[in-house]
Amino acid sequence: MQYLCLIYGALRQPCVLPACGAEAVAVAHLVCDDVVRASRHYLAAEALDDAASTASVRVQQGRYHVIPGPLLSGGAILSGFLLIEARDLNDAIRVASRVPFAEGGTVEVRPVRPVPRSEREYLD
Repeated sequence: MQYLCLIYGALRQPCVLPACGAEAVAVAHLVCDDVVRASRHYLAAEALDDAASTASVRVQQGRYHVIPGPLLSGGAILSGFLLIEARDLNDAIRVASRVPFAEGGTVEVRPVRPVPRSEREYLD
């Protein structure tokens, strides 16, 4: 089963790793990706650009509205994601615990719901 690991960092403390330089964060994530690849769980991973370059879109009564910045929840910003294949939720949680931002930040582990074939045909 596929799981999406949403990686959150603290808004006021974007770097939660002990060695807090941008290069250290990048290296930590690359090492994490290598560990997950070696365990054969890895499907995809990306870091997200700075939250300041984000726009949120809402549609109301057929018109869209753009809200500058991310939709914030509890002072945390979404900083990246990891898509993995795991046996079950416990296996996915074990993999997510290896993400550098899990220490001091949060990694939300969410099952990916398969879209039934009939729904995919509707979307085509």
